[in-house]
Amino acid sequence: MLHWLLSRRRRRPDAALRICWLCRGDYVVPVDSRIADEEHWWLRLRCGQCGSGREVTITNDDAQRYDRELGVGMAVIERVVRDIDRESMEREVETLIAALRHDLVDASDFAE
Repeated sequence: MLHWLLSRRRRRPDAALRICWLCRGDYVVPVDSRIADEEHWWLRLRCGQCGSGREVTITNDDAQRYDRELGVGMAVIERVVRDIDRESMEREVETLIAALRHDLVDASDFAE
């Protein structure tokens, strides 16, 4: 246990921001933030996996690194959502094409 605590102290503070202290999930995001002073930010963090929350005060440098880290995560999520949307649309188009080929739908199905 002591080794784990010591290893956490050597890590950059911003690296631990995205890890939930309760469930150890990598789903922690800021839900509120404020400038604490000229050198620090106050953040309210929430884990998207277990719902636990905590408040932290971090340096401006740590806040910038955390913001970049969140940006990378958002880019991954956006790419996955685009892929899922594209695959869904492809399936819908394939279904429509098959229905048209088998005369299951015609123009009157789309009239108001």
